[in-house]
Amino acid sequence: MAPARRRVVTARRTDHIAHFTYTPTDIRIHAGDTVVWRNDDDTIHTVTASRAEFTSGSIGKGQSYSVKFNAPGVYPYFCEPHEFMRGFVSVLPATGADVVHPAGRLVSAGRVTGGVAPPPVVLDVGATLIAALAIALVLRSLRLDALRYLAVAATLATGALHLQLRLVLDYPEPIGTLLVIEAGGAAVLAAWLASGPLSQSKRAAAVALHVAALAALGITRTSIGLFGFHERGWDPAPQLPLAITFGVVAIAALLIGTVLRSPTESPDA
Repeated sequence: MAPARRRVVTARRTDHIAHFTYTPTDIRIHAGDTVVWRNDDDTIHTVTASRAEFTSGSIGKGQSYSVKFNAPGVYPYFCEPHEFMRGFVSVLPATGADVVHPAGRLVSAGRVTGGVAPPPVVLDVGATLIAALAIALVLRSLRLDALRYLAVAATLATGALHLQLRLVLDYPEPIGTLLVIEAGGAAVLAAWLASGPLSQSKRAAAVALHVAALAALGITRTSIGLFGFHERGWDPAPQLPLAITFGVVAIAALLIGTVLRSPTESPDA
């Protein structure tokens, strides 16, 4: 008589991705179980095995990715855009029966599923630039310094987007505090540009501050990182490319204004 087949009871575990953290970071399961990662952040994340057993690709907000683990072992993984985000799956032998690896595979990876939630409301680049151009033409027709106010508007937009990055995406510290400082600095800079005569030294200082803000974003994309924070790619969240766009617009308006100097501007002391 053939021996009775033992039934393997499998389980399904869910890991939540929120606040730039895998929760839990240490998942303990048995061979044959499935782990589901759900992204609750507004930014894009991935679940990428350190030894290339599986990779999710981009997981948007509200989407999920699942992997069935067929063999015991430890499977470390990380987020490609945010390499400081790490976790691992500890797979114990299945209880009650041996597990047959499908076609010799250690894991059986699924696909990213689920609908993507709409991104937070942000300033649309095209519509804002068209509106800014229209305002600039009106100001120029009134013999006012259009480029100056275009720089003011773009500076305010960068501040609003930096603040939204902090409030909506909840970046880890000290990046979160730095975003708040940059948002407040943008408001102060816009008020400074809008008030009083616009001298060449004021333009130069404003350009330097905008370049510094863009440089800080650029450093986070390098292996050095900013305060240990690394982020790959320029589109993990819609606010990021928009903030860069408006920063470049503000710099361009200030530099062009240096060449086409308005008669209302004051010379340097």
